[in-house]
Amino acid sequence: MRLTGKFAAVTGTLVLLASACGDDGVTPPPENEAPVANFAVPACTINVACAFASTSTDDQEVTEWSWDFNGDDIPDRTTANPSFTYASAGAFEISLTVRDAEGLSHTKTSPITIAPADPVDPVNTPPTAGFTYICTEADCSFTSTSADAAPGSITTYAWDFGDGESADVSDPSHSYTIAAPTDFTVSLTVTDNEGASAVATQTVSVVPPTPPNTPPTAGFTHVCDEDNCSFTSTSTDVAPGTIATHAWDFGDGDTSDLTNPTHRYAVINPTDFTVTLTVTDNEGATDVETQTVTASPPPLVAQGCTTSGSRVDCALDIAVRSTVMLTLSG
Repeated sequence: MRLTGKFAAVTGTLVLLASACGDDGVTPPPENEAPVANFAVPACTINVACAFASTSTDDQEVTEWSWDFNGDDIPDRTTANPSFTYASAGAFEISLTVRDAEGLSHTKTSPITIAPADPVDPVNTPPTAGFTYICTEADCSFTSTSADAAPGSITTYAWDFGDGESADVSDPSHSYTIAAPTDFTVSLTVTDNEGASAVATQTVSVVPPTPPNTPPTAGFTHVCDEDNCSFTSTSTDVAPGTIATHAWDFGDGDTSDLTNPTHRYAVINPTDFTVTLTVTDNEGATDVETQTVTASPPPLVAQGCTTSGSRVDCALDIAVRSTVMLTLSG
């Protein structure tokens, strides 16, 4: 400041009159004042961008802003109205330091509490449909292998067996009515507790049931020439069955497994024997035929006869005591 004055002659005293006015008579500007930092603390949530606004003031103009949002003394933003996202919930200190054009500064610090995120309902995962099956001819058993991620759960099952029939249980059984081998498209639709659904489809091949086996019918004929008998099986079996084995019992302790056997009996007198034929088919069914067979010993014959003149000498082979009748002619 430049001092100007006027001097006056006063006896014994010198008076100096000072004036604050410049030579040009203009009042100088007031001294610069520091800015005032200010801001409002907004409500903020974790992982959501939070907007901040400086309401700082200065007698001239705020030119710099330095925000520290987490109290680590490291500037996070340098604009007047920044945004900041907190990665964790909890209490923090926010500091805003403002400066003016002449470098004067001011800092304001306020606490802030970051709220945790609102609970979010888990996104439902649709179920996964699947099934296995086992068929015996036209009778099939189905087993669902469907699954649903927790906390979901499967609430309904909808089966379509491909022949117009359906079921609503998890593991059904189904019998098809067919006359020839047939393929069916089987589908399973599962729905979970939140209404999400999934579908599994497979081709199921079935064959008609095998008709029940008809047992064979045993039978035979026989012809005996004295003690030598021939047997012929007349046994039958209904197709597709076939006779697999023959078991003969000739009634004298001897047997045979041929279809048409012969057998010689050891008899000295006409004797009746109970002959049995058991036949078994390819599925194990059996039948038995029994008949009485009469066998006779062969007639006695002269053996080793010799003649000497009018004399004939014969040797007879007679196994047991018998009555012999001789007829002589000559």
